[in-house]
Amino acid sequence: MGNTMKKAILVVDDSRPVQRLIETSLETDYDVATASNGAEALEVIKVFKPDLIILDVMMPVMDGYEVVRRLKSNYLTWHIPILMLSAKGRADDKVRGLDLGADDYMAKPFNTSELRARVEAILRMKQSYLDANPSTRLPGNVSIERQMLDLITSGKLYAVVYTDLDNFKAYNDHYGFLSGDQIIIQTAELIKRTVVEKGNEDDFVGHIGGDDFIFTTTPDKVRDICETIILRFDELAKTFYAPEDLQRGGILAENRQGLMVEYPIMTISMMVVTNERRTIEHPAQIAAIATELKTYVKKLDGSNYVIDKRTDEVPQEYQSNIKILVVENDVKLSNFLSELLRKEGYHVFTARNGAEALAMVSNRKPNMVLLDVNLPLIDGYNVCNLLKNNPEFKSIPIMMLSGNVTLEDVKAGLQNQAEDYITTPIHPETLIGAIRRYTQNVANISPLGENG
Repeated sequence: MGNTMKKAILVVDDSRPVQRLIETSLETDYDVATASNGAEALEVIKVFKPDLIILDVMMPVMDGYEVVRRLKSNYLTWHIPILMLSAKGRADDKVRGLDLGADDYMAKPFNTSELRARVEAILRMKQSYLDANPSTRLPGNVSIERQMLDLITSGKLYAVVYTDLDNFKAYNDHYGFLSGDQIIIQTAELIKRTVVEKGNEDDFVGHIGGDDFIFTTTPDKVRDICETIILRFDELAKTFYAPEDLQRGGILAENRQGLMVEYPIMTISMMVVTNERRTIEHPAQIAAIATELKTYVKKLDGSNYVIDKRTDEVPQEYQSNIKILVVENDVKLSNFLSELLRKEGYHVFTARNGAEALAMVSNRKPNMVLLDVNLPLIDGYNVCNLLKNNPEFKSIPIMMLSGNVTLEDVKAGLQNQAEDYITTPIHPETLIGAIRRYTQNVANISPLGENG
């Protein structure tokens, strides 16, 4: 299975040969412990914490049915899946075990290959159940992460689609959480139904949280799925608004500043990341690309989807045209950033303090500034403020850098008109993606992709 942390399985049977047979079958991929009766099993469970229990029915001291009853009535153990074994093949024995809460039942003698298959199936179901979003019952972030890793290592072409509802918060605040929950539930069902109808058998739909969903498919199916979701969602959204709001085209609500603002009818945005034209090596890379696409698609009116069409290769003339000033007092971090950006083909120069940074901007006219917050002589906030209030330099994008970032730090940077705020440790894909986004106009390169 390749996991560094093996799942733990407890085998409870009064027959040592049966114990050994199951141990031999499972011990390569699982940590296996044994117990010879029900009472012993309950003691072992307190220490061993099994992920699954294989439990014989007929045992001395305490039979398997009583073990199931006790485990399922205890809030610390109710979630542990149980596979029951019995020499009895009668239907009523099987029904009794399942009624008490067992997850599966096998008659003795059993085939070890079938036993392994059932163990794997039960563990998969358990993981999906515990990870599922409580409102939509769609797989959650653990399953999503596993799906991303499986796609990346599959060697196949795939498309990952992040979906996000526009103006959902305003709706939720205005109509209340119960109405908001209904939209989430029905949107989940809409996406799931569309992917099943239009996609492939092994496509995946997950719920990241709130109004954020994700699904995976193949590049040849993705446009049809996205276009169908948009048509269906735009019709669905209308059913959740009062007639007067529909007639007005949105909600009149108070914003955070206490002003009355009109929020349009909800729409849906979809960001499509594929490996058709670029190499993807980690789930974080997919998320970073989707974040870039989201910035672009959110500027469009109505429901839309955008497909990333960029390649790993950035035109050399684009790279060499971009001058980036790195203002960082930490020599190690400054060298790391400089080397990273030069490898991407950018023209890089550095400054160690705020005063030097201002002089560099004046003399070298960079296309972008990476600016540390904590600088000697003049701190990063003041440097940013001075540049943004100078007509000659106000259009230069500034990205603030900080290690110990708080909400107040971010607000301070944005109040001083910085374009973005990046925290350390720095993820190269996120940084490079942001730089490309803010410097596209310099090289006059095409947008992020195509949109529907």
